Amino acid sequence: MTAARRARSVALYLNFDMIASPNHAELVHDGDGSESGGPGAVPAGSAQLEKGIADYLDGRHLPHGAAEFDGRSDHVPFLAAGIPAGGAFTGAEGIKTRAEAEEHGGRAGAAYDPCYHRACDGLSHLDRAALDTNVDVIAHAVGTYAHDLRGVA
Repeated sequence: MTAARRARSVALYLNFDMIASPNHAELVHDGDGSESGGPGAVPAGSAQLEKGIADYLDGRHLPHGAAEFDGRSDHVPFLAAGIPAGGAFTGAEGIKTRAEAEEHGGRAGAAYDPCYHRACDGLSHLDRAALDTNVDVIAHAVGTYAHDLRGVA
C-alpha cells in the first residue's frame, strides 16, 4: 500500500499529550488557524475538531484557550499528510501568562510543566483536576468520532 493510500485510510488524528501539567492551562489545538496564520494552515476538518472540543468544554463551563499547531508533536506527520487533526494540551515548558493564570489558576510567569523532559517528570508530578478534565475530553472526542465523522472527514 502506498503512503498516499494509507493516509487516505485515516479519517482524523486526535492528539492528547501533556494533559495534566501541574501549572496547566486548558488549551485546544487551533484547527481553524485563528492563532496560527488563518484558515488553510491546517487540513480541512481540523476546525470542526477544534470546535467539537471547545463546545464540550464550554458545555461544562470550563475556560480554555487555543494552542497553535507548533510542529513539535505527534500531529506533525498527520497534518503534513493532509489528515485533519485536533486535541487538547495543558502546556509544556512554555510560560503561563497572567491572563491564563487569572482564567485557569496557577502561577503566571512560571512554566506550565517545570519538569517537562526532565528527571523529575513522573506520575507524582501532575495536576489531577486537569487529568480528570482531559480524560473526559478524550472520552467525548473518541466517542463522538467513533460514530460520526460528518464535517470532519
